[in-house]
Parts: sequence; C-alpha cells; structure tokens
Amino acid sequence: MAIKGSVRYFSFRPYILQPLRRDVSNSIRFIALKVPLGAIACQCYRSGTYFLLSGACSANTLTTKKYLPMIRALQLLLMTTVSFATAQEQPLAASHDADRSHYLARFANVAPFIDGSSNDVAWESAQWRPLNNIWLGGPLEPTDFNGRYKVTWTEQKLYVLVEFTDDVLVDFHRDPLTQYWDDDCLEIFIDEDHSGGDHQYNHNAFAYHMSLDNRAIDIGSNKMAQEYTHHTRSQWRQQGDKVVWEISIDIYNDEYRDSADDNQPVALQVGKVMGFMLAYCDNDHSELREHFIGSEHAAGDHKDRGWIDAGLFGTLELAD
Repeated sequence: MAIKGSVRYFSFRPYILQPLRRDVSNSIRFIALKVPLGAIACQCYRSGTYFLLSGACSANTLTTKKYLPMIRALQLLLMTTVSFATAQEQPLAASHDADRSHYLARFANVAPFIDGSSNDVAWESAQWRPLNNIWLGGPLEPTDFNGRYKVTWTEQKLYVLVEFTDDVLVDFHRDPLTQYWDDDCLEIFIDEDHSGGDHQYNHNAFAYHMSLDNRAIDIGSNKMAQEYTHHTRSQWRQQGDKVVWEISIDIYNDEYRDSADDNQPVALQVGKVMGFMLAYCDNDHSELREHFIGSEHAAGDHKDRGWIDAGLFGTLELAD
C-alpha cells in the first residue's frame, strides 16, 4: 500500500489476480494497477480498455480475504466482457507448442488394480517422468512439493500413477464444482486424437481435475463445471512422506456429448498417439491456490492455458 497526498493506494500481488486468467482467454495479459482505496482495476493491453469495480472499504480491510468477493465479481465481469471479443480476435490454431515431451507408454498385460499402490506388475516397466514445471507461484522447496508420474494402458483404459510429496493437503471447498482449482488437486489433460487447439467449452480435449475425494471435474459444453467421475476410477493413499495416486481413465473422442447417455469410449491400440499432460494444484493455507506445477514447459507469461489450449500438451504414444 502507498500513500499519495490524502489518498491511499493498494496494488494486488500477481498471484491474487492469477485466478482471473482461468476464466478469460490467456491471449490477453492482465496486470494490477494502483487505484484508489475501495476500487479494483485491470488493464487490457490489447484493446486498452479499463475495467473498474468500486467498493467501499477502509484501510484496515486491506487483506486478501476481505477483497475476495470483489475479486470474484471482477472475475465474472471480465468473463462476460472480454472472452467473446478475444475469441473473435485470436482463435487458437490446431497446432502444438515447440519442445513438447514424448512419452512411450507400454502395454499392461494385466491392468493395474486401482488402490493407491504402486506394487502392480504393470508399473514395473513404465518410465517415470518429472512433474516439475512451475506455472504459478514462486520457487518450491522439495518438502513443499515434489512429484513424478508413470503411464500404462490396456485396450479399454489409460492408467496413470502419480507419486508426490506435499507437506499439506487441503480441500477447503466442499462443493466439488466450486473453486476446485484452489484446492489440492491433480489435473489430467487428454487430447484423444492429438489435434491440439481450443477445448475450453468443447470436448476436443478433456482437463480432468481429480479432487482429494476422487471426483473428476471439467468444464462442459454448457460453459459450466460438471462431474465426469464416471470416466475415471481414482484412489490415493499416504505412504510414508509420499502420496501415491492411481487413476484409470476411459478415453473419449471429440464427438462426446454431455447430454447423451450413449457415449462410448474409444478402444486403444498400439501406435495410437494422443495429447497428454499432468499438473498439480498446490495449496497449503490460502484462499487461492499457491502453486500450479505441470509436466510440460509453458513459455511466456500465460502459463496457465492448458485448460483452454491442447497445443500445450505433450505427446503420448501407445506401445506394446
């Protein structure tokens, strides 16, 4: 906070405004401005438009928690004002970022039993990959978060094993469809045909947010969060200072319809190539998540765009 004359100013730290980017196109960059006490503002670099939301408060209410209702209201304002115009200006190309990882997943002769254990024979030949690209938040101590993952498959399902250290696990939001990204959760991104491109409000790709109570949440074609737990089977358990998380996933293509009751998962086979990425939302004590760690490098300022753009995903190839 700064004082200029008799007017008090307050500027938000970047991590407070970061959640706004989840609900607007990341092709627009937002920053916090110094504004008079009782107001919040963001500047849109592309169009030069200012968005201002006023609210009466005093100097002793300058805490993140006190400002959250105003931040959430601003979030909705930005969603309705900017998202359509941005989509018209910069549609996402069906392409992939440079330097994507390539994971060769071995076939499992016996499917892993989903119980939060890494003892299944199928995991023995699967290769570990790190979960270590920080998309949101500052540097991490190994005790705060340290993660890695493996992938295997059968003709019916994809299987993911994640092992990580996280010193604090939180699930503040009991409604699974509310601020699920601000709780500790594992995010699994799958693009069935490796086509890349936009999947914000469609099923060109899926971004399953796996909660600590083993629910799978993504945004549906109605632009609202909804459950896809029936696509997955999930179980995690604490083993020493580590968490071991196992998930099986039915793979659906872009013809999936939320309103249909006859969607069928695709059959998997050797040689199939899909888009794939993992991420972990880490929160220890805050109202908003503190870190977001992904399996892929995200260039530029707008790292949290996997929920919109499947071009950020790596390549997953199914092998025998």
